[in-house]
Amino acid sequence: MSRPRPCMDDIERFAALYALGCVVSRLIDVGRWEPAEIHHLVEGRKRLGHQFTIPLSPWFHRGIPSSFDVRPSQATKALGPSLALNKRAFVDRFGRERQLLELTNELIAVPHDDEAMVAAIANWRQRHGLKVEGPPVVVTSRVFAEILH
Repeated sequence: MSRPRPCMDDIERFAALYALGCVVSRLIDVGRWEPAEIHHLVEGRKRLGHQFTIPLSPWFHRGIPSSFDVRPSQATKALGPSLALNKRAFVDRFGRERQLLELTNELIAVPHDDEAMVAAIANWRQRHGLKVEGPPVVVTSRVFAEILH
């Protein structure tokens, strides 16, 4: 089955997602930037399209730890569940994919500074009643800003 090729809007979205980094890592710690892969949302065995995408690290996306000397069980204990390896636990801890899509869309729309990201994540957490371990911690988004410019 062929999939439609990304148009310019989709390519721009992908660039923003790569710059944002893993949305789950941001949810855990706002200042934490991890390289991301593009995860397409699927509902009813149908891929929804390129605008229904979220950035996930290789661990959260495919269950691949970032280091070759780390076992999946160790990564689960340190980072949390992977969507690919345990979807139910992932959803229980970080929210449904549609909720993460909403957060992603909010984060790529806000100014790329720590205060705006902290506020967006805090509002999202409050709306969805999710308590992800660790409060939003501001480290720096310098890497994020440099990628966009």
